[in-house]
Amino acid sequence: MIVDRRDDLEAVPFVERGCLEGERHQHDLRAAASPGLLLGGLEQLCAESAATLRLLHPELAQLTGAAPRVPADPRHDAFALVRSAAPILREAERANGGPLDPRYPVFQVGSYDQTLPFYLGRATSLVEFRDEMSLGLDAEPEKGYNLARWFDAWFNAPQAYALMTRDTVAALARENVPFRVLAEDPRRAFIARR
Repeated sequence: MIVDRRDDLEAVPFVERGCLEGERHQHDLRAAASPGLLLGGLEQLCAESAATLRLLHPELAQLTGAAPRVPADPRHDAFALVRSAAPILREAERANGGPLDPRYPVFQVGSYDQTLPFYLGRATSLVEFRDEMSLGLDAEPEKGYNLARWFDAWFNAPQAYALMTRDTVAALARENVPFRVLAEDPRRAFIARR
C-alpha cells in the first residue's frame, strides 16, 4: 500500500488506547493503467462516489474502488526502465524497423535479464554468465558461451543481437568489434551485429 503522509494520524472514537497506533487515509487514488498503456501514459481514474459514501459514514468517503495498489500510478515505478527488458526491447525493435528476426540469435553478455526471453518470446544464449544458471549449463554446456566462442559466433553470423552493460559495449568498441547500438537505458545497451 502506498502511503502519502507518514505523520498524519487520526484518533478513531471507541478504540482503546494502545490498541491502535494510528490510522492513515489515502486521497485521490488512481487505478493501475491497463497493460496497453505505455509507462508514463494516461491515468485511469477510479470510480468514486464520495457524496453517497459520506451519507453512510464520514470516513467511508476516503475509500475507492478495489484496484492494485503497487504502483497506484504506473509512473511511480521508477525501476521499470532498468529492471525490465520491455522498454529497451521496444526501443531496439523500433530502431530495427520491426521485430528482431527470429532466425538470428540473441545473446546476453555478462549478465542475465530474466525478462528478456519473456518479452522476446524465445530463449537467449548466455555469454560469460553462470550464477543461477550453473546447474543447467553444467547439464547442457553447449548452451553457454565463453568470450572466444561468442566472438566466433558474432563475427560469423550474418546477423545477431545482444544485451549487455554499457561498459561492455565500450570495451567492444575499443576492440573494433562490429556492432550497432539499437537501444540504451541507464545501465545496458541492446546491440545488433549489422
